Amino acid sequence: MCAALPAGLRRHGHHRVAQPALAQRPSVLGVDARVEQVFTEAYADVEKAFDQTFARLFPGGEGRLVLTNPGDMLSTGVEVEARPPGKKVKRLSLLSGGERSLVAVAFLVALFKARPSPFYILDEIEAALDDVNIGRLVKLLRDYRERSQFVIITHQKRTMEAADVLYGVTMGADGASQVVSARMAEEEIEREESARGGRPGARTGD
Repeated sequence: MCAALPAGLRRHGHHRVAQPALAQRPSVLGVDARVEQVFTEAYADVEKAFDQTFARLFPGGEGRLVLTNPGDMLSTGVEVEARPPGKKVKRLSLLSGGERSLVAVAFLVALFKARPSPFYILDEIEAALDDVNIGRLVKLLRDYRERSQFVIITHQKRTMEAADVLYGVTMGADGASQVVSARMAEEEIEREESARGGRPGARTGD
């Protein structure tokens, strides 16, 4: 059964619904404007940091970030172009597995530089890298040691050699797991870095 409401009541109810909707519109526009401002500023900082980081991890190469729709910062995507030294390709799909990993690391480090955090947890980010490129990555991360602390899960010897403190899990004679730790002496860390400082670069492999 349906009953029609008096015209006055319908108008009153309509205003009660419409007014909050109209009141919310400036708030939504304000949020969109703020999101666009924050993203634009962050992108500019990360783009600059990515150029610098890529140049250090790929000496002689070129890398940059590109907006897919720069006219609409609220819906645009971000693409990565990377050309390692000695190659003409820029598409990530045409790079080797190790090169793609190093490009991803360059982007992460660019984020670290643009928007620093007190600490980071990295899980085997260098698993696909060779010793030369692990050395470049470790040297890059050491530049941030005064501002941030890195907790790195790794099986790579080069990364372990550069750590200030090592933590590991071993199994004792009774079959129970035990956590062991070792603090690296500052002189030993500096000696390792100095010994490897003149090592020539090499292209990243799979």
